[in-house]
Amino acid sequence: MTPASQLPIEARTWLDDVERRTAPLPDDDRRELLAGLAEHLAESLDGGAAPAEVLARLGSPRDIADQAFQQHHQQNGVDLRARYFNAKRVTQYVAAALALAAALAIALLPSYIQVSTTSDGQESITSGTVLEVVGIWFLLVLAIPLILAALPLSATGRAWQPLSIVSAVLLSIFALVGSLSIGWYFVPATIAAIVAVFLPRHPRTHYRRGA
Repeated sequence: MTPASQLPIEARTWLDDVERRTAPLPDDDRRELLAGLAEHLAESLDGGAAPAEVLARLGSPRDIADQAFQQHHQQNGVDLRARYFNAKRVTQYVAAALALAAALAIALLPSYIQVSTTSDGQESITSGTVLEVVGIWFLLVLAIPLILAALPLSATGRAWQPLSIVSAVLLSIFALVGSLSIGWYFVPATIAAIVAVFLPRHPRTHYRRGA
């Protein structure tokens, strides 16, 4: 029988996709599923079937993953199917909302005090916002943390965690540098982004098999 490592490229790509999509499954179940699929592919291909024909009969990786999750749900009462909204994603939305609130506070709240002297020697004290004092171009600076906080929101699969880490690291740098001029406004958003990094992408369920 053909070893899994020597399967045609399209079969190995299909198996890799199944492996990625079934990541929430307990490790033992996942290995058993992948081993069974690899064995079925090898036997079918050794029997002369074309790779495309075998893969079409098996279905798409998404279908395989959905069937595996459904079976796990029926056996254990836990639905492992990946959902867009989970604790990690919600925390990242909180980070983006906090970044937006911080940007609005900096842009709209008076933070500069100007003291001027009139011609008759009287002092006049006025307050102004960052945009009034620095200029409208400062909106470009405020957009940076918003983009960084929103960076992982559209990500799924393997790209999600790396983008979450990049977002948290760059937000931390921006908050630290920004504290020297505009204050600690973006620290709450940064904390939320860091917390999200350590939250799992998928719920992990471990259970004991019956005797």
